[in-house]
Amino acid sequence: MRKRLMWGLLGVTMFLSVACGKKENGKVSPTKAPTESGFSFDLPDTETPAPSVTVRDLGGITITVSDWWSDENWNHAVNAYQEAYNDMLLKAGEEANFTFERKNAGFGRGEEYAAKIGEAIRTDNPPGDLIAVSLSNIGTLLRDGCLFDVTQAESVSWDDVYKWKHHNGITEFLNFNGKQYGFDWEYAEAGLGVFINKELLKMAGIDPNLLYDLQRMHNAALEPDADASKWTWEAFLDICEQLKNTCLGDDIAVVAGQDVQVVYGALLSNGTNVIEKDERGLLRVNGEDTPAVKEALTFAGELKKRGYLVSMSEEACRKAFSDGKAVFLIAEERMATEMGTSENENLGFMCFPFGPTQGKLTSIVLDDVAYFVPNCAKCKENAESILYAFNCYTEHPECTCGDSYYSHAEWRAQKDWRYADELTVCDTLTAMIENDTVPIALNATVLLAGFDHSWTEEIMNGRDIDEVLVSHRDSWTAQVEAFNKLFT
Repeated sequence: MRKRLMWGLLGVTMFLSVACGKKENGKVSPTKAPTESGFSFDLPDTETPAPSVTVRDLGGITITVSDWWSDENWNHAVNAYQEAYNDMLLKAGEEANFTFERKNAGFGRGEEYAAKIGEAIRTDNPPGDLIAVSLSNIGTLLRDGCLFDVTQAESVSWDDVYKWKHHNGITEFLNFNGKQYGFDWEYAEAGLGVFINKELLKMAGIDPNLLYDLQRMHNAALEPDADASKWTWEAFLDICEQLKNTCLGDDIAVVAGQDVQVVYGALLSNGTNVIEKDERGLLRVNGEDTPAVKEALTFAGELKKRGYLVSMSEEACRKAFSDGKAVFLIAEERMATEMGTSENENLGFMCFPFGPTQGKLTSIVLDDVAYFVPNCAKCKENAESILYAFNCYTEHPECTCGDSYYSHAEWRAQKDWRYADELTVCDTLTAMIENDTVPIALNATVLLAGFDHSWTEEIMNGRDIDEVLVSHRDSWTAQVEAFNKLFT
């Protein structure tokens, strides 16, 4: 993630050639990277946002961001961009009289991390003035009131689309009834998609490029009347059927995946979920009376019913795909790192296919990192100073050819090494990470502490959809009502 790898960003050449645009009449014109896909790298034609707050004197305070991955070398620069960034942050600290640092909380990760963070906040001893947390573990912290409402902060404008909301749904996701409890900046992570084994596809007589042709938007972002992506559920099912009828071997699965990810992927790719945020930012339950939900659950169930999907644990999925025992793997893109896929010519990655109600590609983010100010006396008293320093930390330095407020080169530097397949980066990841015509969908069930996801297994095991939804409706409604009371 870019939040984790702030110091593993760019080589000098990439930054100068791609990250920096031409500055004309006070406006930045981002350099457009060459591509044959239908995706545009251009940002909206608007001026680069300028800081709107007066420089403060923070009185020599040290502001700490706490996470589960940083080490003592968190700000060790290894290229010109990082040196420029360090100089920028140092200058901001000198002007406003503060020091910024990151540190590892030492709490491990996952549920253990969230539990210990919550305990530390309740005892007014947080490990940092800002804390990183995985979305998958944020429900308990929300329930226990551990996130401070920063809506009224003078040091930050949460309406700054470029910074806090540009193709990133987390800041809006953590706004409940007009109150801001957490945030993230710039682009979101590439999330749930479909890994493809190109060698197995070729053995089955299917050209992998045909899949990318289906996914490609055919310049829809630039030409409103052009054909849109055709990477639909039906297209995916048709290809799965072709694969099932080939002689790849009984020991090779057409699709490997976890039931829970397949179900939520189906829901979110159809523009819906069993738990959703409403227009006020509060939660509501969708059930058997929501056609889009039933469409999605039917599609997910068909993958198993037709014998395409073999449900596995995360570790088993990773091993099966790495060993060439599955043509497709439905998983989050982060698994590419865990599979050790560097320079693997046979690895590809595509968006999750979309359903009829949604009607277009969707970037499905099941998990990512959010940041928040702890809701304790120590941090509330210094909230303005904390957010002022963080606002400085999340800026970009100037380079020799002008201001670069946002650049696709930054995320590409973190992804290119994973894939020898150019279409994965230029088409799929570009769509998921920065294309404005591809909406981001987040899973609202993570906002509910202890939400039971085992219902997804009932769907995948063939239980009647209406029965499943009706049987869980009362429990979901009670959880949603309890959550909404916290923010009304």
